[in-house]
Amino acid sequence: MRVCDHGFRSLASGTAILYGVYDLRGNTGSFYVGTSDDTTEFAVGCVANWWKEVGQIQYPHVHELWR
Repeated sequence: MRVCDHGFRSLASGTAILYGVYDLRGNTGSFYVGTSDDTTEFAVGCVANWWKEVGQIQYPHVHELWR
């Protein structure tokens, strides 16, 4: 497969969206890749996934992320 060294949206078959969650206390980060055009929905979904996959295990005494 041939790859261009610059990104051209007009030639792309899709767009990858990156979102990161950085845990200050744990000094760790998680990255999520998606294709959603709805940035807010995607960001909230990434935080929710982080909480289910990492946060609840790392912080079992915490019952909510914010008030």
